[in-house]
Amino acid sequence: MTSKTEEEEIKFGRRVYSHDVKLSAAQRLFPTYGGGMSARAKAEKFAAGRPEIVMKFDKTSVKSAHHLQESGRYISRNGKLECEDDEGQVLAGTEAIDERMKSWVEDEELYQQTGAGRPSDKLARRFIVSTPPGTDPEALKKAVRDFVAAEFKSRGFEFIWTIHTDKAHPHAHVLIKNRSADGKRLHYSNQELRAMRERFCVIAEKYGIDLNATSRAVRGRTRRAKPIERVKQEERRSVHPYHALRREELIKYFKEGKDLVADEHELMKRCRMTRTEILKNAAEYVEELRQTGKPEDLALAATIEKKISEMPPVESAQEVILRKAKEKMARKQQRTAAEKAKAERIKEAIRQRKAAENAAAEAKAAEEESENKLIEQLIAKTCPTASKENIERIRDVLRERLKAVKQQGGGLRMVDDDAQTINGGQEPPQEPEPPKKGLSR
Repeated sequence: MTSKTEEEEIKFGRRVYSHDVKLSAAQRLFPTYGGGMSARAKAEKFAAGRPEIVMKFDKTSVKSAHHLQESGRYISRNGKLECEDDEGQVLAGTEAIDERMKSWVEDEELYQQTGAGRPSDKLARRFIVSTPPGTDPEALKKAVRDFVAAEFKSRGFEFIWTIHTDKAHPHAHVLIKNRSADGKRLHYSNQELRAMRERFCVIAEKYGIDLNATSRAVRGRTRRAKPIERVKQEERRSVHPYHALRREELIKYFKEGKDLVADEHELMKRCRMTRTEILKNAAEYVEELRQTGKPEDLALAATIEKKISEMPPVESAQEVILRKAKEKMARKQQRTAAEKAKAERIKEAIRQRKAAENAAAEAKAAEEESENKLIEQLIAKTCPTASKENIERIRDVLRERLKAVKQQGGGLRMVDDDAQTINGGQEPPQEPEPPKKGLSR
């Protein structure tokens, strides 16, 4: 059995794998789909952390003339934004947009009346190309212009498109007529969409927009992004039916004593198998790079190994709910423990403050008692025969003098059976002489 050539392997973005074609570890980890990007380019952009290009067809197809008119007005923001068509003509204002949408409806009606092909209930498809915040809108406009010409015009499809910059991430809206000039209906397979992502990255790089086109599984994302309909529903209500259903399933698992992993959905089992395959391919690719011995390959191997090891675990919706509940409970316990520790610290600080206040009060009382004792000893030695009135006056004078001396850092002490004031050297007050008796002249 002869091996197939690369051109035979890739047919319009559709890679056909054969048993006689052995892919390298790089191609298994970063597969390509004919959009012009190599596995090495994807690996280098993955290691450098380049943002991913996001593009998708809207799930809701345009099926009525009114819906088509509203879609045209939506992407043009009711005529405020200029749109370009497949011929490069500028459509400005709602009248021009409405006229073009009307012509699409008439073409489809005429086609179905002639019975030239199978009828279709779809008039148009909406296509979105989203870039990361900070992308230059002018560069994005040039890249989108080249991309839609190569992707849709080459197939004979009519379209209009424009750029929206009302959000942090500039993005393009493309409204595509569902039937081409030769009667073919618009359809893309998943692999063709992957090839489109690669093709846009190659085109965008010419205009300075560095993007990557790897799979969600390689980046460690096992869950799809929320559709805009679900996001809007969650904004309108506190608990979305999806979360309520997953929560009920989780409660049922616990009540019936089942194991989440053992009884998980078949899709989650495939996700775990995919993760295992990615880890295996990554290990082989890292080993291939290290065997070359080149500095750039060694650096690339180290970065890829680090990024792969940091991927989040594969979790089902029920496991995510359970993990978040456990994390919330742990945070609550930590918060409770922290609050208890804080309360204990406050109590201890209050106890220490009261103890310090009591110690200070006791020291002050002892000091006052000692000073009073010294004052009484001094009065007893210097004024033993003083009257009660004089003793009170002497006591007050000594206290005032002691207060002044203490303010200067001094005090009162007994020296050689006598009392002196420190930092003053003043003699203690003497007992006043009693008035002499006799007649005054």
